[in-house]
Amino acid sequence: KAWASKRFGWRLDSDVEVCNWEGIQCDPLDSSITALEIPRVGIEGTIPERLGEFWNLRILNLSANRFQKELPRAVAKLPRLLEVNLGDNQLTGAFPNLERLDLRNNRFESPLPPTLGNDFPMLQSLVLSNNRFGGRFPESIFRLSLLRVLDLSYNQLADTLPESTGALRNLESLVLNDNHLLGPIPHSLPNLRQLSQLYLQHNDLSGTILNSISELDHLTELFLQGRLLHRKNKKPVSIVFCLLYRHILTLTCSLLFFSTQGNKLSGTVPMELCSREFNRVYFETSMPAAVGDYLPRDGCNSVACPADTMSNEGIFPCTPCTGGRYTPYVGSVGGHCVSVHEKGILDTLYDDTAGHHWNDGAARWGNPNVPVCLYEGVDCNDSGHVVNITLRGMGLKGTIPGKLGRLEHLRRLILSDNQLYGLVPSDLRYPPLEELDLTGNQLQGPLPPLLCTMSGVNGNGVNGEFSCDMIVCPEGTFHWGGHTPTYQSSCIPCPGNKDLLGQTTCHVGATDLVSTVGAMSNEVNWSIVFGSLFGFGFMIVIAIFYVKRRVEQQVDGSSRSHGGGGGGDGLYNANGSDAFSAMDQEELTLMTYHRHSGGHTGLAPPEAGDPIQILPPSSGGGDVVAPPTGGESAIRQRRSPGPDDDPETQDLWLDVPKIA
Repeated sequence: KAWASKRFGWRLDSDVEVCNWEGIQCDPLDSSITALEIPRVGIEGTIPERLGEFWNLRILNLSANRFQKELPRAVAKLPRLLEVNLGDNQLTGAFPNLERLDLRNNRFESPLPPTLGNDFPMLQSLVLSNNRFGGRFPESIFRLSLLRVLDLSYNQLADTLPESTGALRNLESLVLNDNHLLGPIPHSLPNLRQLSQLYLQHNDLSGTILNSISELDHLTELFLQGRLLHRKNKKPVSIVFCLLYRHILTLTCSLLFFSTQGNKLSGTVPMELCSREFNRVYFETSMPAAVGDYLPRDGCNSVACPADTMSNEGIFPCTPCTGGRYTPYVGSVGGHCVSVHEKGILDTLYDDTAGHHWNDGAARWGNPNVPVCLYEGVDCNDSGHVVNITLRGMGLKGTIPGKLGRLEHLRRLILSDNQLYGLVPSDLRYPPLEELDLTGNQLQGPLPPLLCTMSGVNGNGVNGEFSCDMIVCPEGTFHWGGHTPTYQSSCIPCPGNKDLLGQTTCHVGATDLVSTVGAMSNEVNWSIVFGSLFGFGFMIVIAIFYVKRRVEQQVDGSSRSHGGGGGGDGLYNANGSDAFSAMDQEELTLMTYHRHSGGHTGLAPPEAGDPIQILPPSSGGGDVVAPPTGGESAIRQRRSPGPDDDPETQDLWLDVPKIA
């Protein structure tokens, strides 16, 4: 191999002891290999399974090569492996048991293993940046008491940062930027007394900036990172490189030391943080304290620009918004202010959800000449402000724009049964909503916690009790309404719905059916259900019994009238069987007696136009014809007129069989 020819000892015919090869270290007692470090040498292919035979291997560094496919299980299970660096490869697969793990810049995806912290309690450094990990944080990570570095940046994690973060007392670096983190900054963060790096930018965090962050004494060291915005490869670069070459390479140097960029934090920067003069070195070496129309730099806008100002990076320089535009959050990025006009907000909803492909019935949307109050599904109050948006099943496809949260009079938002995806924006906590229906879509991620504490939405907050389930059922659950009607009930677990919010049905396989039914039993009052079923069944039985008795009584009366004193019903074959068993459909149709004429009895059907009348049975009895012989059917027997018969209405009659 080309790479081996340039490394000392790496030849099949080498007479050099393996322990003396470049990148290899051995135990001096038994010459077993304890370290294999050959980074950046251009190795291509897969990691060989036979590395798992190095039973005493403690350090493995194969970073910055071109390894592909899965990490062999035998390597992952090496019993003494402590440090692994496989970063900058194209690996997928299992995690080894170790103290330091660096798998940055690979292609790992799917959720992080839920038992990660339990399986590797000795981890001190966990670096999994620039992969495709999604889902939520494993709670077990926050039980790694020895952890000093946690870098999960540039992934697709969608979760809240839990209060258990404060349990990582030895943590020095917390790098979680560029994910989809929701909710407030945890109040336990000041417990991380050793913390020197805090990277939270480019998420969806909400709430306010904590005053207590100023208590983190070690958060004064400037070890900063930036991001390239104009290169195809958007991996982090050092802040020193960024500052030196930012004008030549058009770099944007984001301050990752303490940055709120890309989040949705409200309020102001606490004075306790402003007085710390964060990021002062960066500003003093890169730009003057005031430039043009910018606000003068101070300790506050060095951390985050105030609301209603615009900035490319969310920090100084900050320019005030004008012309009725605004920015709602501190540290807003993008370099522009946004409109607060209701028509502009609804047009954004139309554009972001492929409005030109909506179902029929929304022709006025997107028309610049039509007022919003005339849009289909939109209602306004007497002042002309939007109070209701109902677009159920209209074919919306896209993400819910956060700008809807700026409709100050909106009370009803119905977007159910569409094809909306992505996260629920935390901005929806601002309008005075009374009804919110997002069910039946493909929305993912946790519901923003501040949205769960909005009083009045779907009846939430009654008696001071709040439940996220009343807003929308979380991932992995369902409810017939997509959310629960009261805080006392809860959404029902359903493994088949693991990735979607607000599901009204359970997409469950056979293996999960038992657990789902068991969970439903906790939600449903089965005593009421079974009681109702019993009562309903009892009523059906009584009804059937009553109808059966009525029919029997009518048939018995008819048989007695037809059969006279003989007690027979005249409907038996010679062998005693029921004559109906020998009848076909045609016989049943023609089961009539023809008109009486001169004592002649025949079986011909009546002619067209002949009057057909059914006489009531005679109370005086009549001729009873004996059962015929030879199998002849006895279903059409003529009877003699009774004394009470009307001569004008005795043309024909029907013989009704007795129903046993």
